[in-house]
Amino acid sequence: MTKCWSCQKNDFGVPTAAAFLKTNSLVVADFGLSCLEFFDSGGHLEHTLTGIKPFGVTSYNDGGSIIVGDRKSKSLRIFDEFGADVSQIDNLGSLEWLSGLAVSRDGNLIMSDRSRCKIIISNIGGEVISEFGSYGSGAKQLCMADFFAVDTKNRIIVCDSGNHCLKIFDSNGNPISTVGSRGNSDGLSVLHYNLKGMSQYDVYNYKYCQM
Repeated sequence: MTKCWSCQKNDFGVPTAAAFLKTNSLVVADFGLSCLEFFDSGGHLEHTLTGIKPFGVTSYNDGGSIIVGDRKSKSLRIFDEFGADVSQIDNLGSLEWLSGLAVSRDGNLIMSDRSRCKIIISNIGGEVISEFGSYGSGAKQLCMADFFAVDTKNRIIVCDSGNHCLKIFDSNGNPISTVGSRGNSDGLSVLHYNLKGMSQYDVYNYKYCQM
């Protein structure tokens, strides 16, 4: 691994996602600086992995492995918890603009496609199982849905930024509920910025408030 000089100053470029590892450390995908940044549990930079254009990162195997969306190679890269290269998935089907990644409780890989306004569900090898969503404001439609999370019941909670709300789907993509609307008071459009682990603002908070 090589050090990223800018990261040594505890600066971010464009952090797009973060994931916790089984060692209680944190890995941050920094698209702007073209690297992964690894922090210890106290928020101190341990090392970086360069030569990658990461947009979306998630952990699996109880935090022992990392899956990263790499815009440079247009693939999914899989690393161990220390950043050692394990494998690469090149065939991502019709995926155009990967913007978010998560692994569900049943071991499926979930990806958000910003260009097509879709959520894609695949097995861990990248073989597509199903997908849902289209552009619009309907119950099953999305707009700029970059960030999402999966809860313990495999419900997919999507930050639908373009529609100023959270949309909650079951594991098959069926709408459950919508929370929020356009506005600036607590619980409305600002809600999706306040959910830890769902936006780059939380990554910024972790780094500068934990030092």
